[in-house]
Amino acid sequence: MSNIQAEQIPTPKLVNTRIFFTRMFALLLLPLILCTAPASFRDNIWLIKSMEFIGYLLLIICAFGRSFSSVFIGGYKNKKIVSPGIYSIVRNPLYVFSFIGVVGIGLVSLRFTILFILTTVFILYYKIVVNREEKYLEHKFGKIYQDYYTSTPRWFPDFSKWKCHEEITTKPHLVLRNMLEASLFLLATKLFDFIGFLQDIGFIPILALIP
Repeated sequence: MSNIQAEQIPTPKLVNTRIFFTRMFALLLLPLILCTAPASFRDNIWLIKSMEFIGYLLLIICAFGRSFSSVFIGGYKNKKIVSPGIYSIVRNPLYVFSFIGVVGIGLVSLRFTILFILTTVFILYYKIVVNREEKYLEHKFGKIYQDYYTSTPRWFPDFSKWKCHEEITTKPHLVLRNMLEASLFLLATKLFDFIGFLQDIGFIPILALIP
């Protein structure tokens, strides 16, 4: 049995809790997005375009990275241990790319307040999630996981550790599903555009300007 990563074998309870939390947080954040507009730099076109460009770039990286990660894990989650490719340089690549996407969403929103809320909540919550997953894996796999834990970074990839087989086996329909899920990050850009349009025509009132 080879290396193990925390996000690879989560318990159903952890997965359901994570999905529930994500949905509830999105619902709580939605009113802030709908009824506010960027303050102080609304007329600074250079700053707006820069934030949008960097945000779009990060969202593309997120979608590509999550899709690339799914190629290695697709079809084997909860069934066998996966360690080549992206999983050889960082234990939680899906979470890492999700964080990049969250930063991208915050920038595309053009609100530093939302960027701060998104990144802070993500860091605090997923620290708890990963800690719980790591304890579960250590309990289940013992020294095998402990060795992987000490040799592979949790969040910041160590590219010097890259290793990959010439061929890997995966399931295309699962990879496609993960690609579609990753594309949801890109849809966030259109959501903010649509909300801005509704605000401009007065359909949604702007109750506050926030930085």
